[in-house]
Amino acid sequence: MISFKFVLDPQLAAANSGITLQSPLGYTNRAPGLAAPLGFAAILVFCLFSSSRLLAALASIPTVAA
Repeated sequence: MISFKFVLDPQLAAANSGITLQSPLGYTNRAPGLAAPLGFAAILVFCLFSSSRLLAALASIPTVAA
């Protein structure tokens, strides 16, 4: 949900966190922090629909957390 908040309205979400994005470079530097959790969530949702991929999904969670 955090990633979606920054994807939909990055300036407002950053302002609510006390961050000011004043240039296009600020938006570019913020993008990798959004892509990682959003991509990981997409992978987990993809693995959710197949019983053969459930073990891989469960194994990836502690790997990313570590």
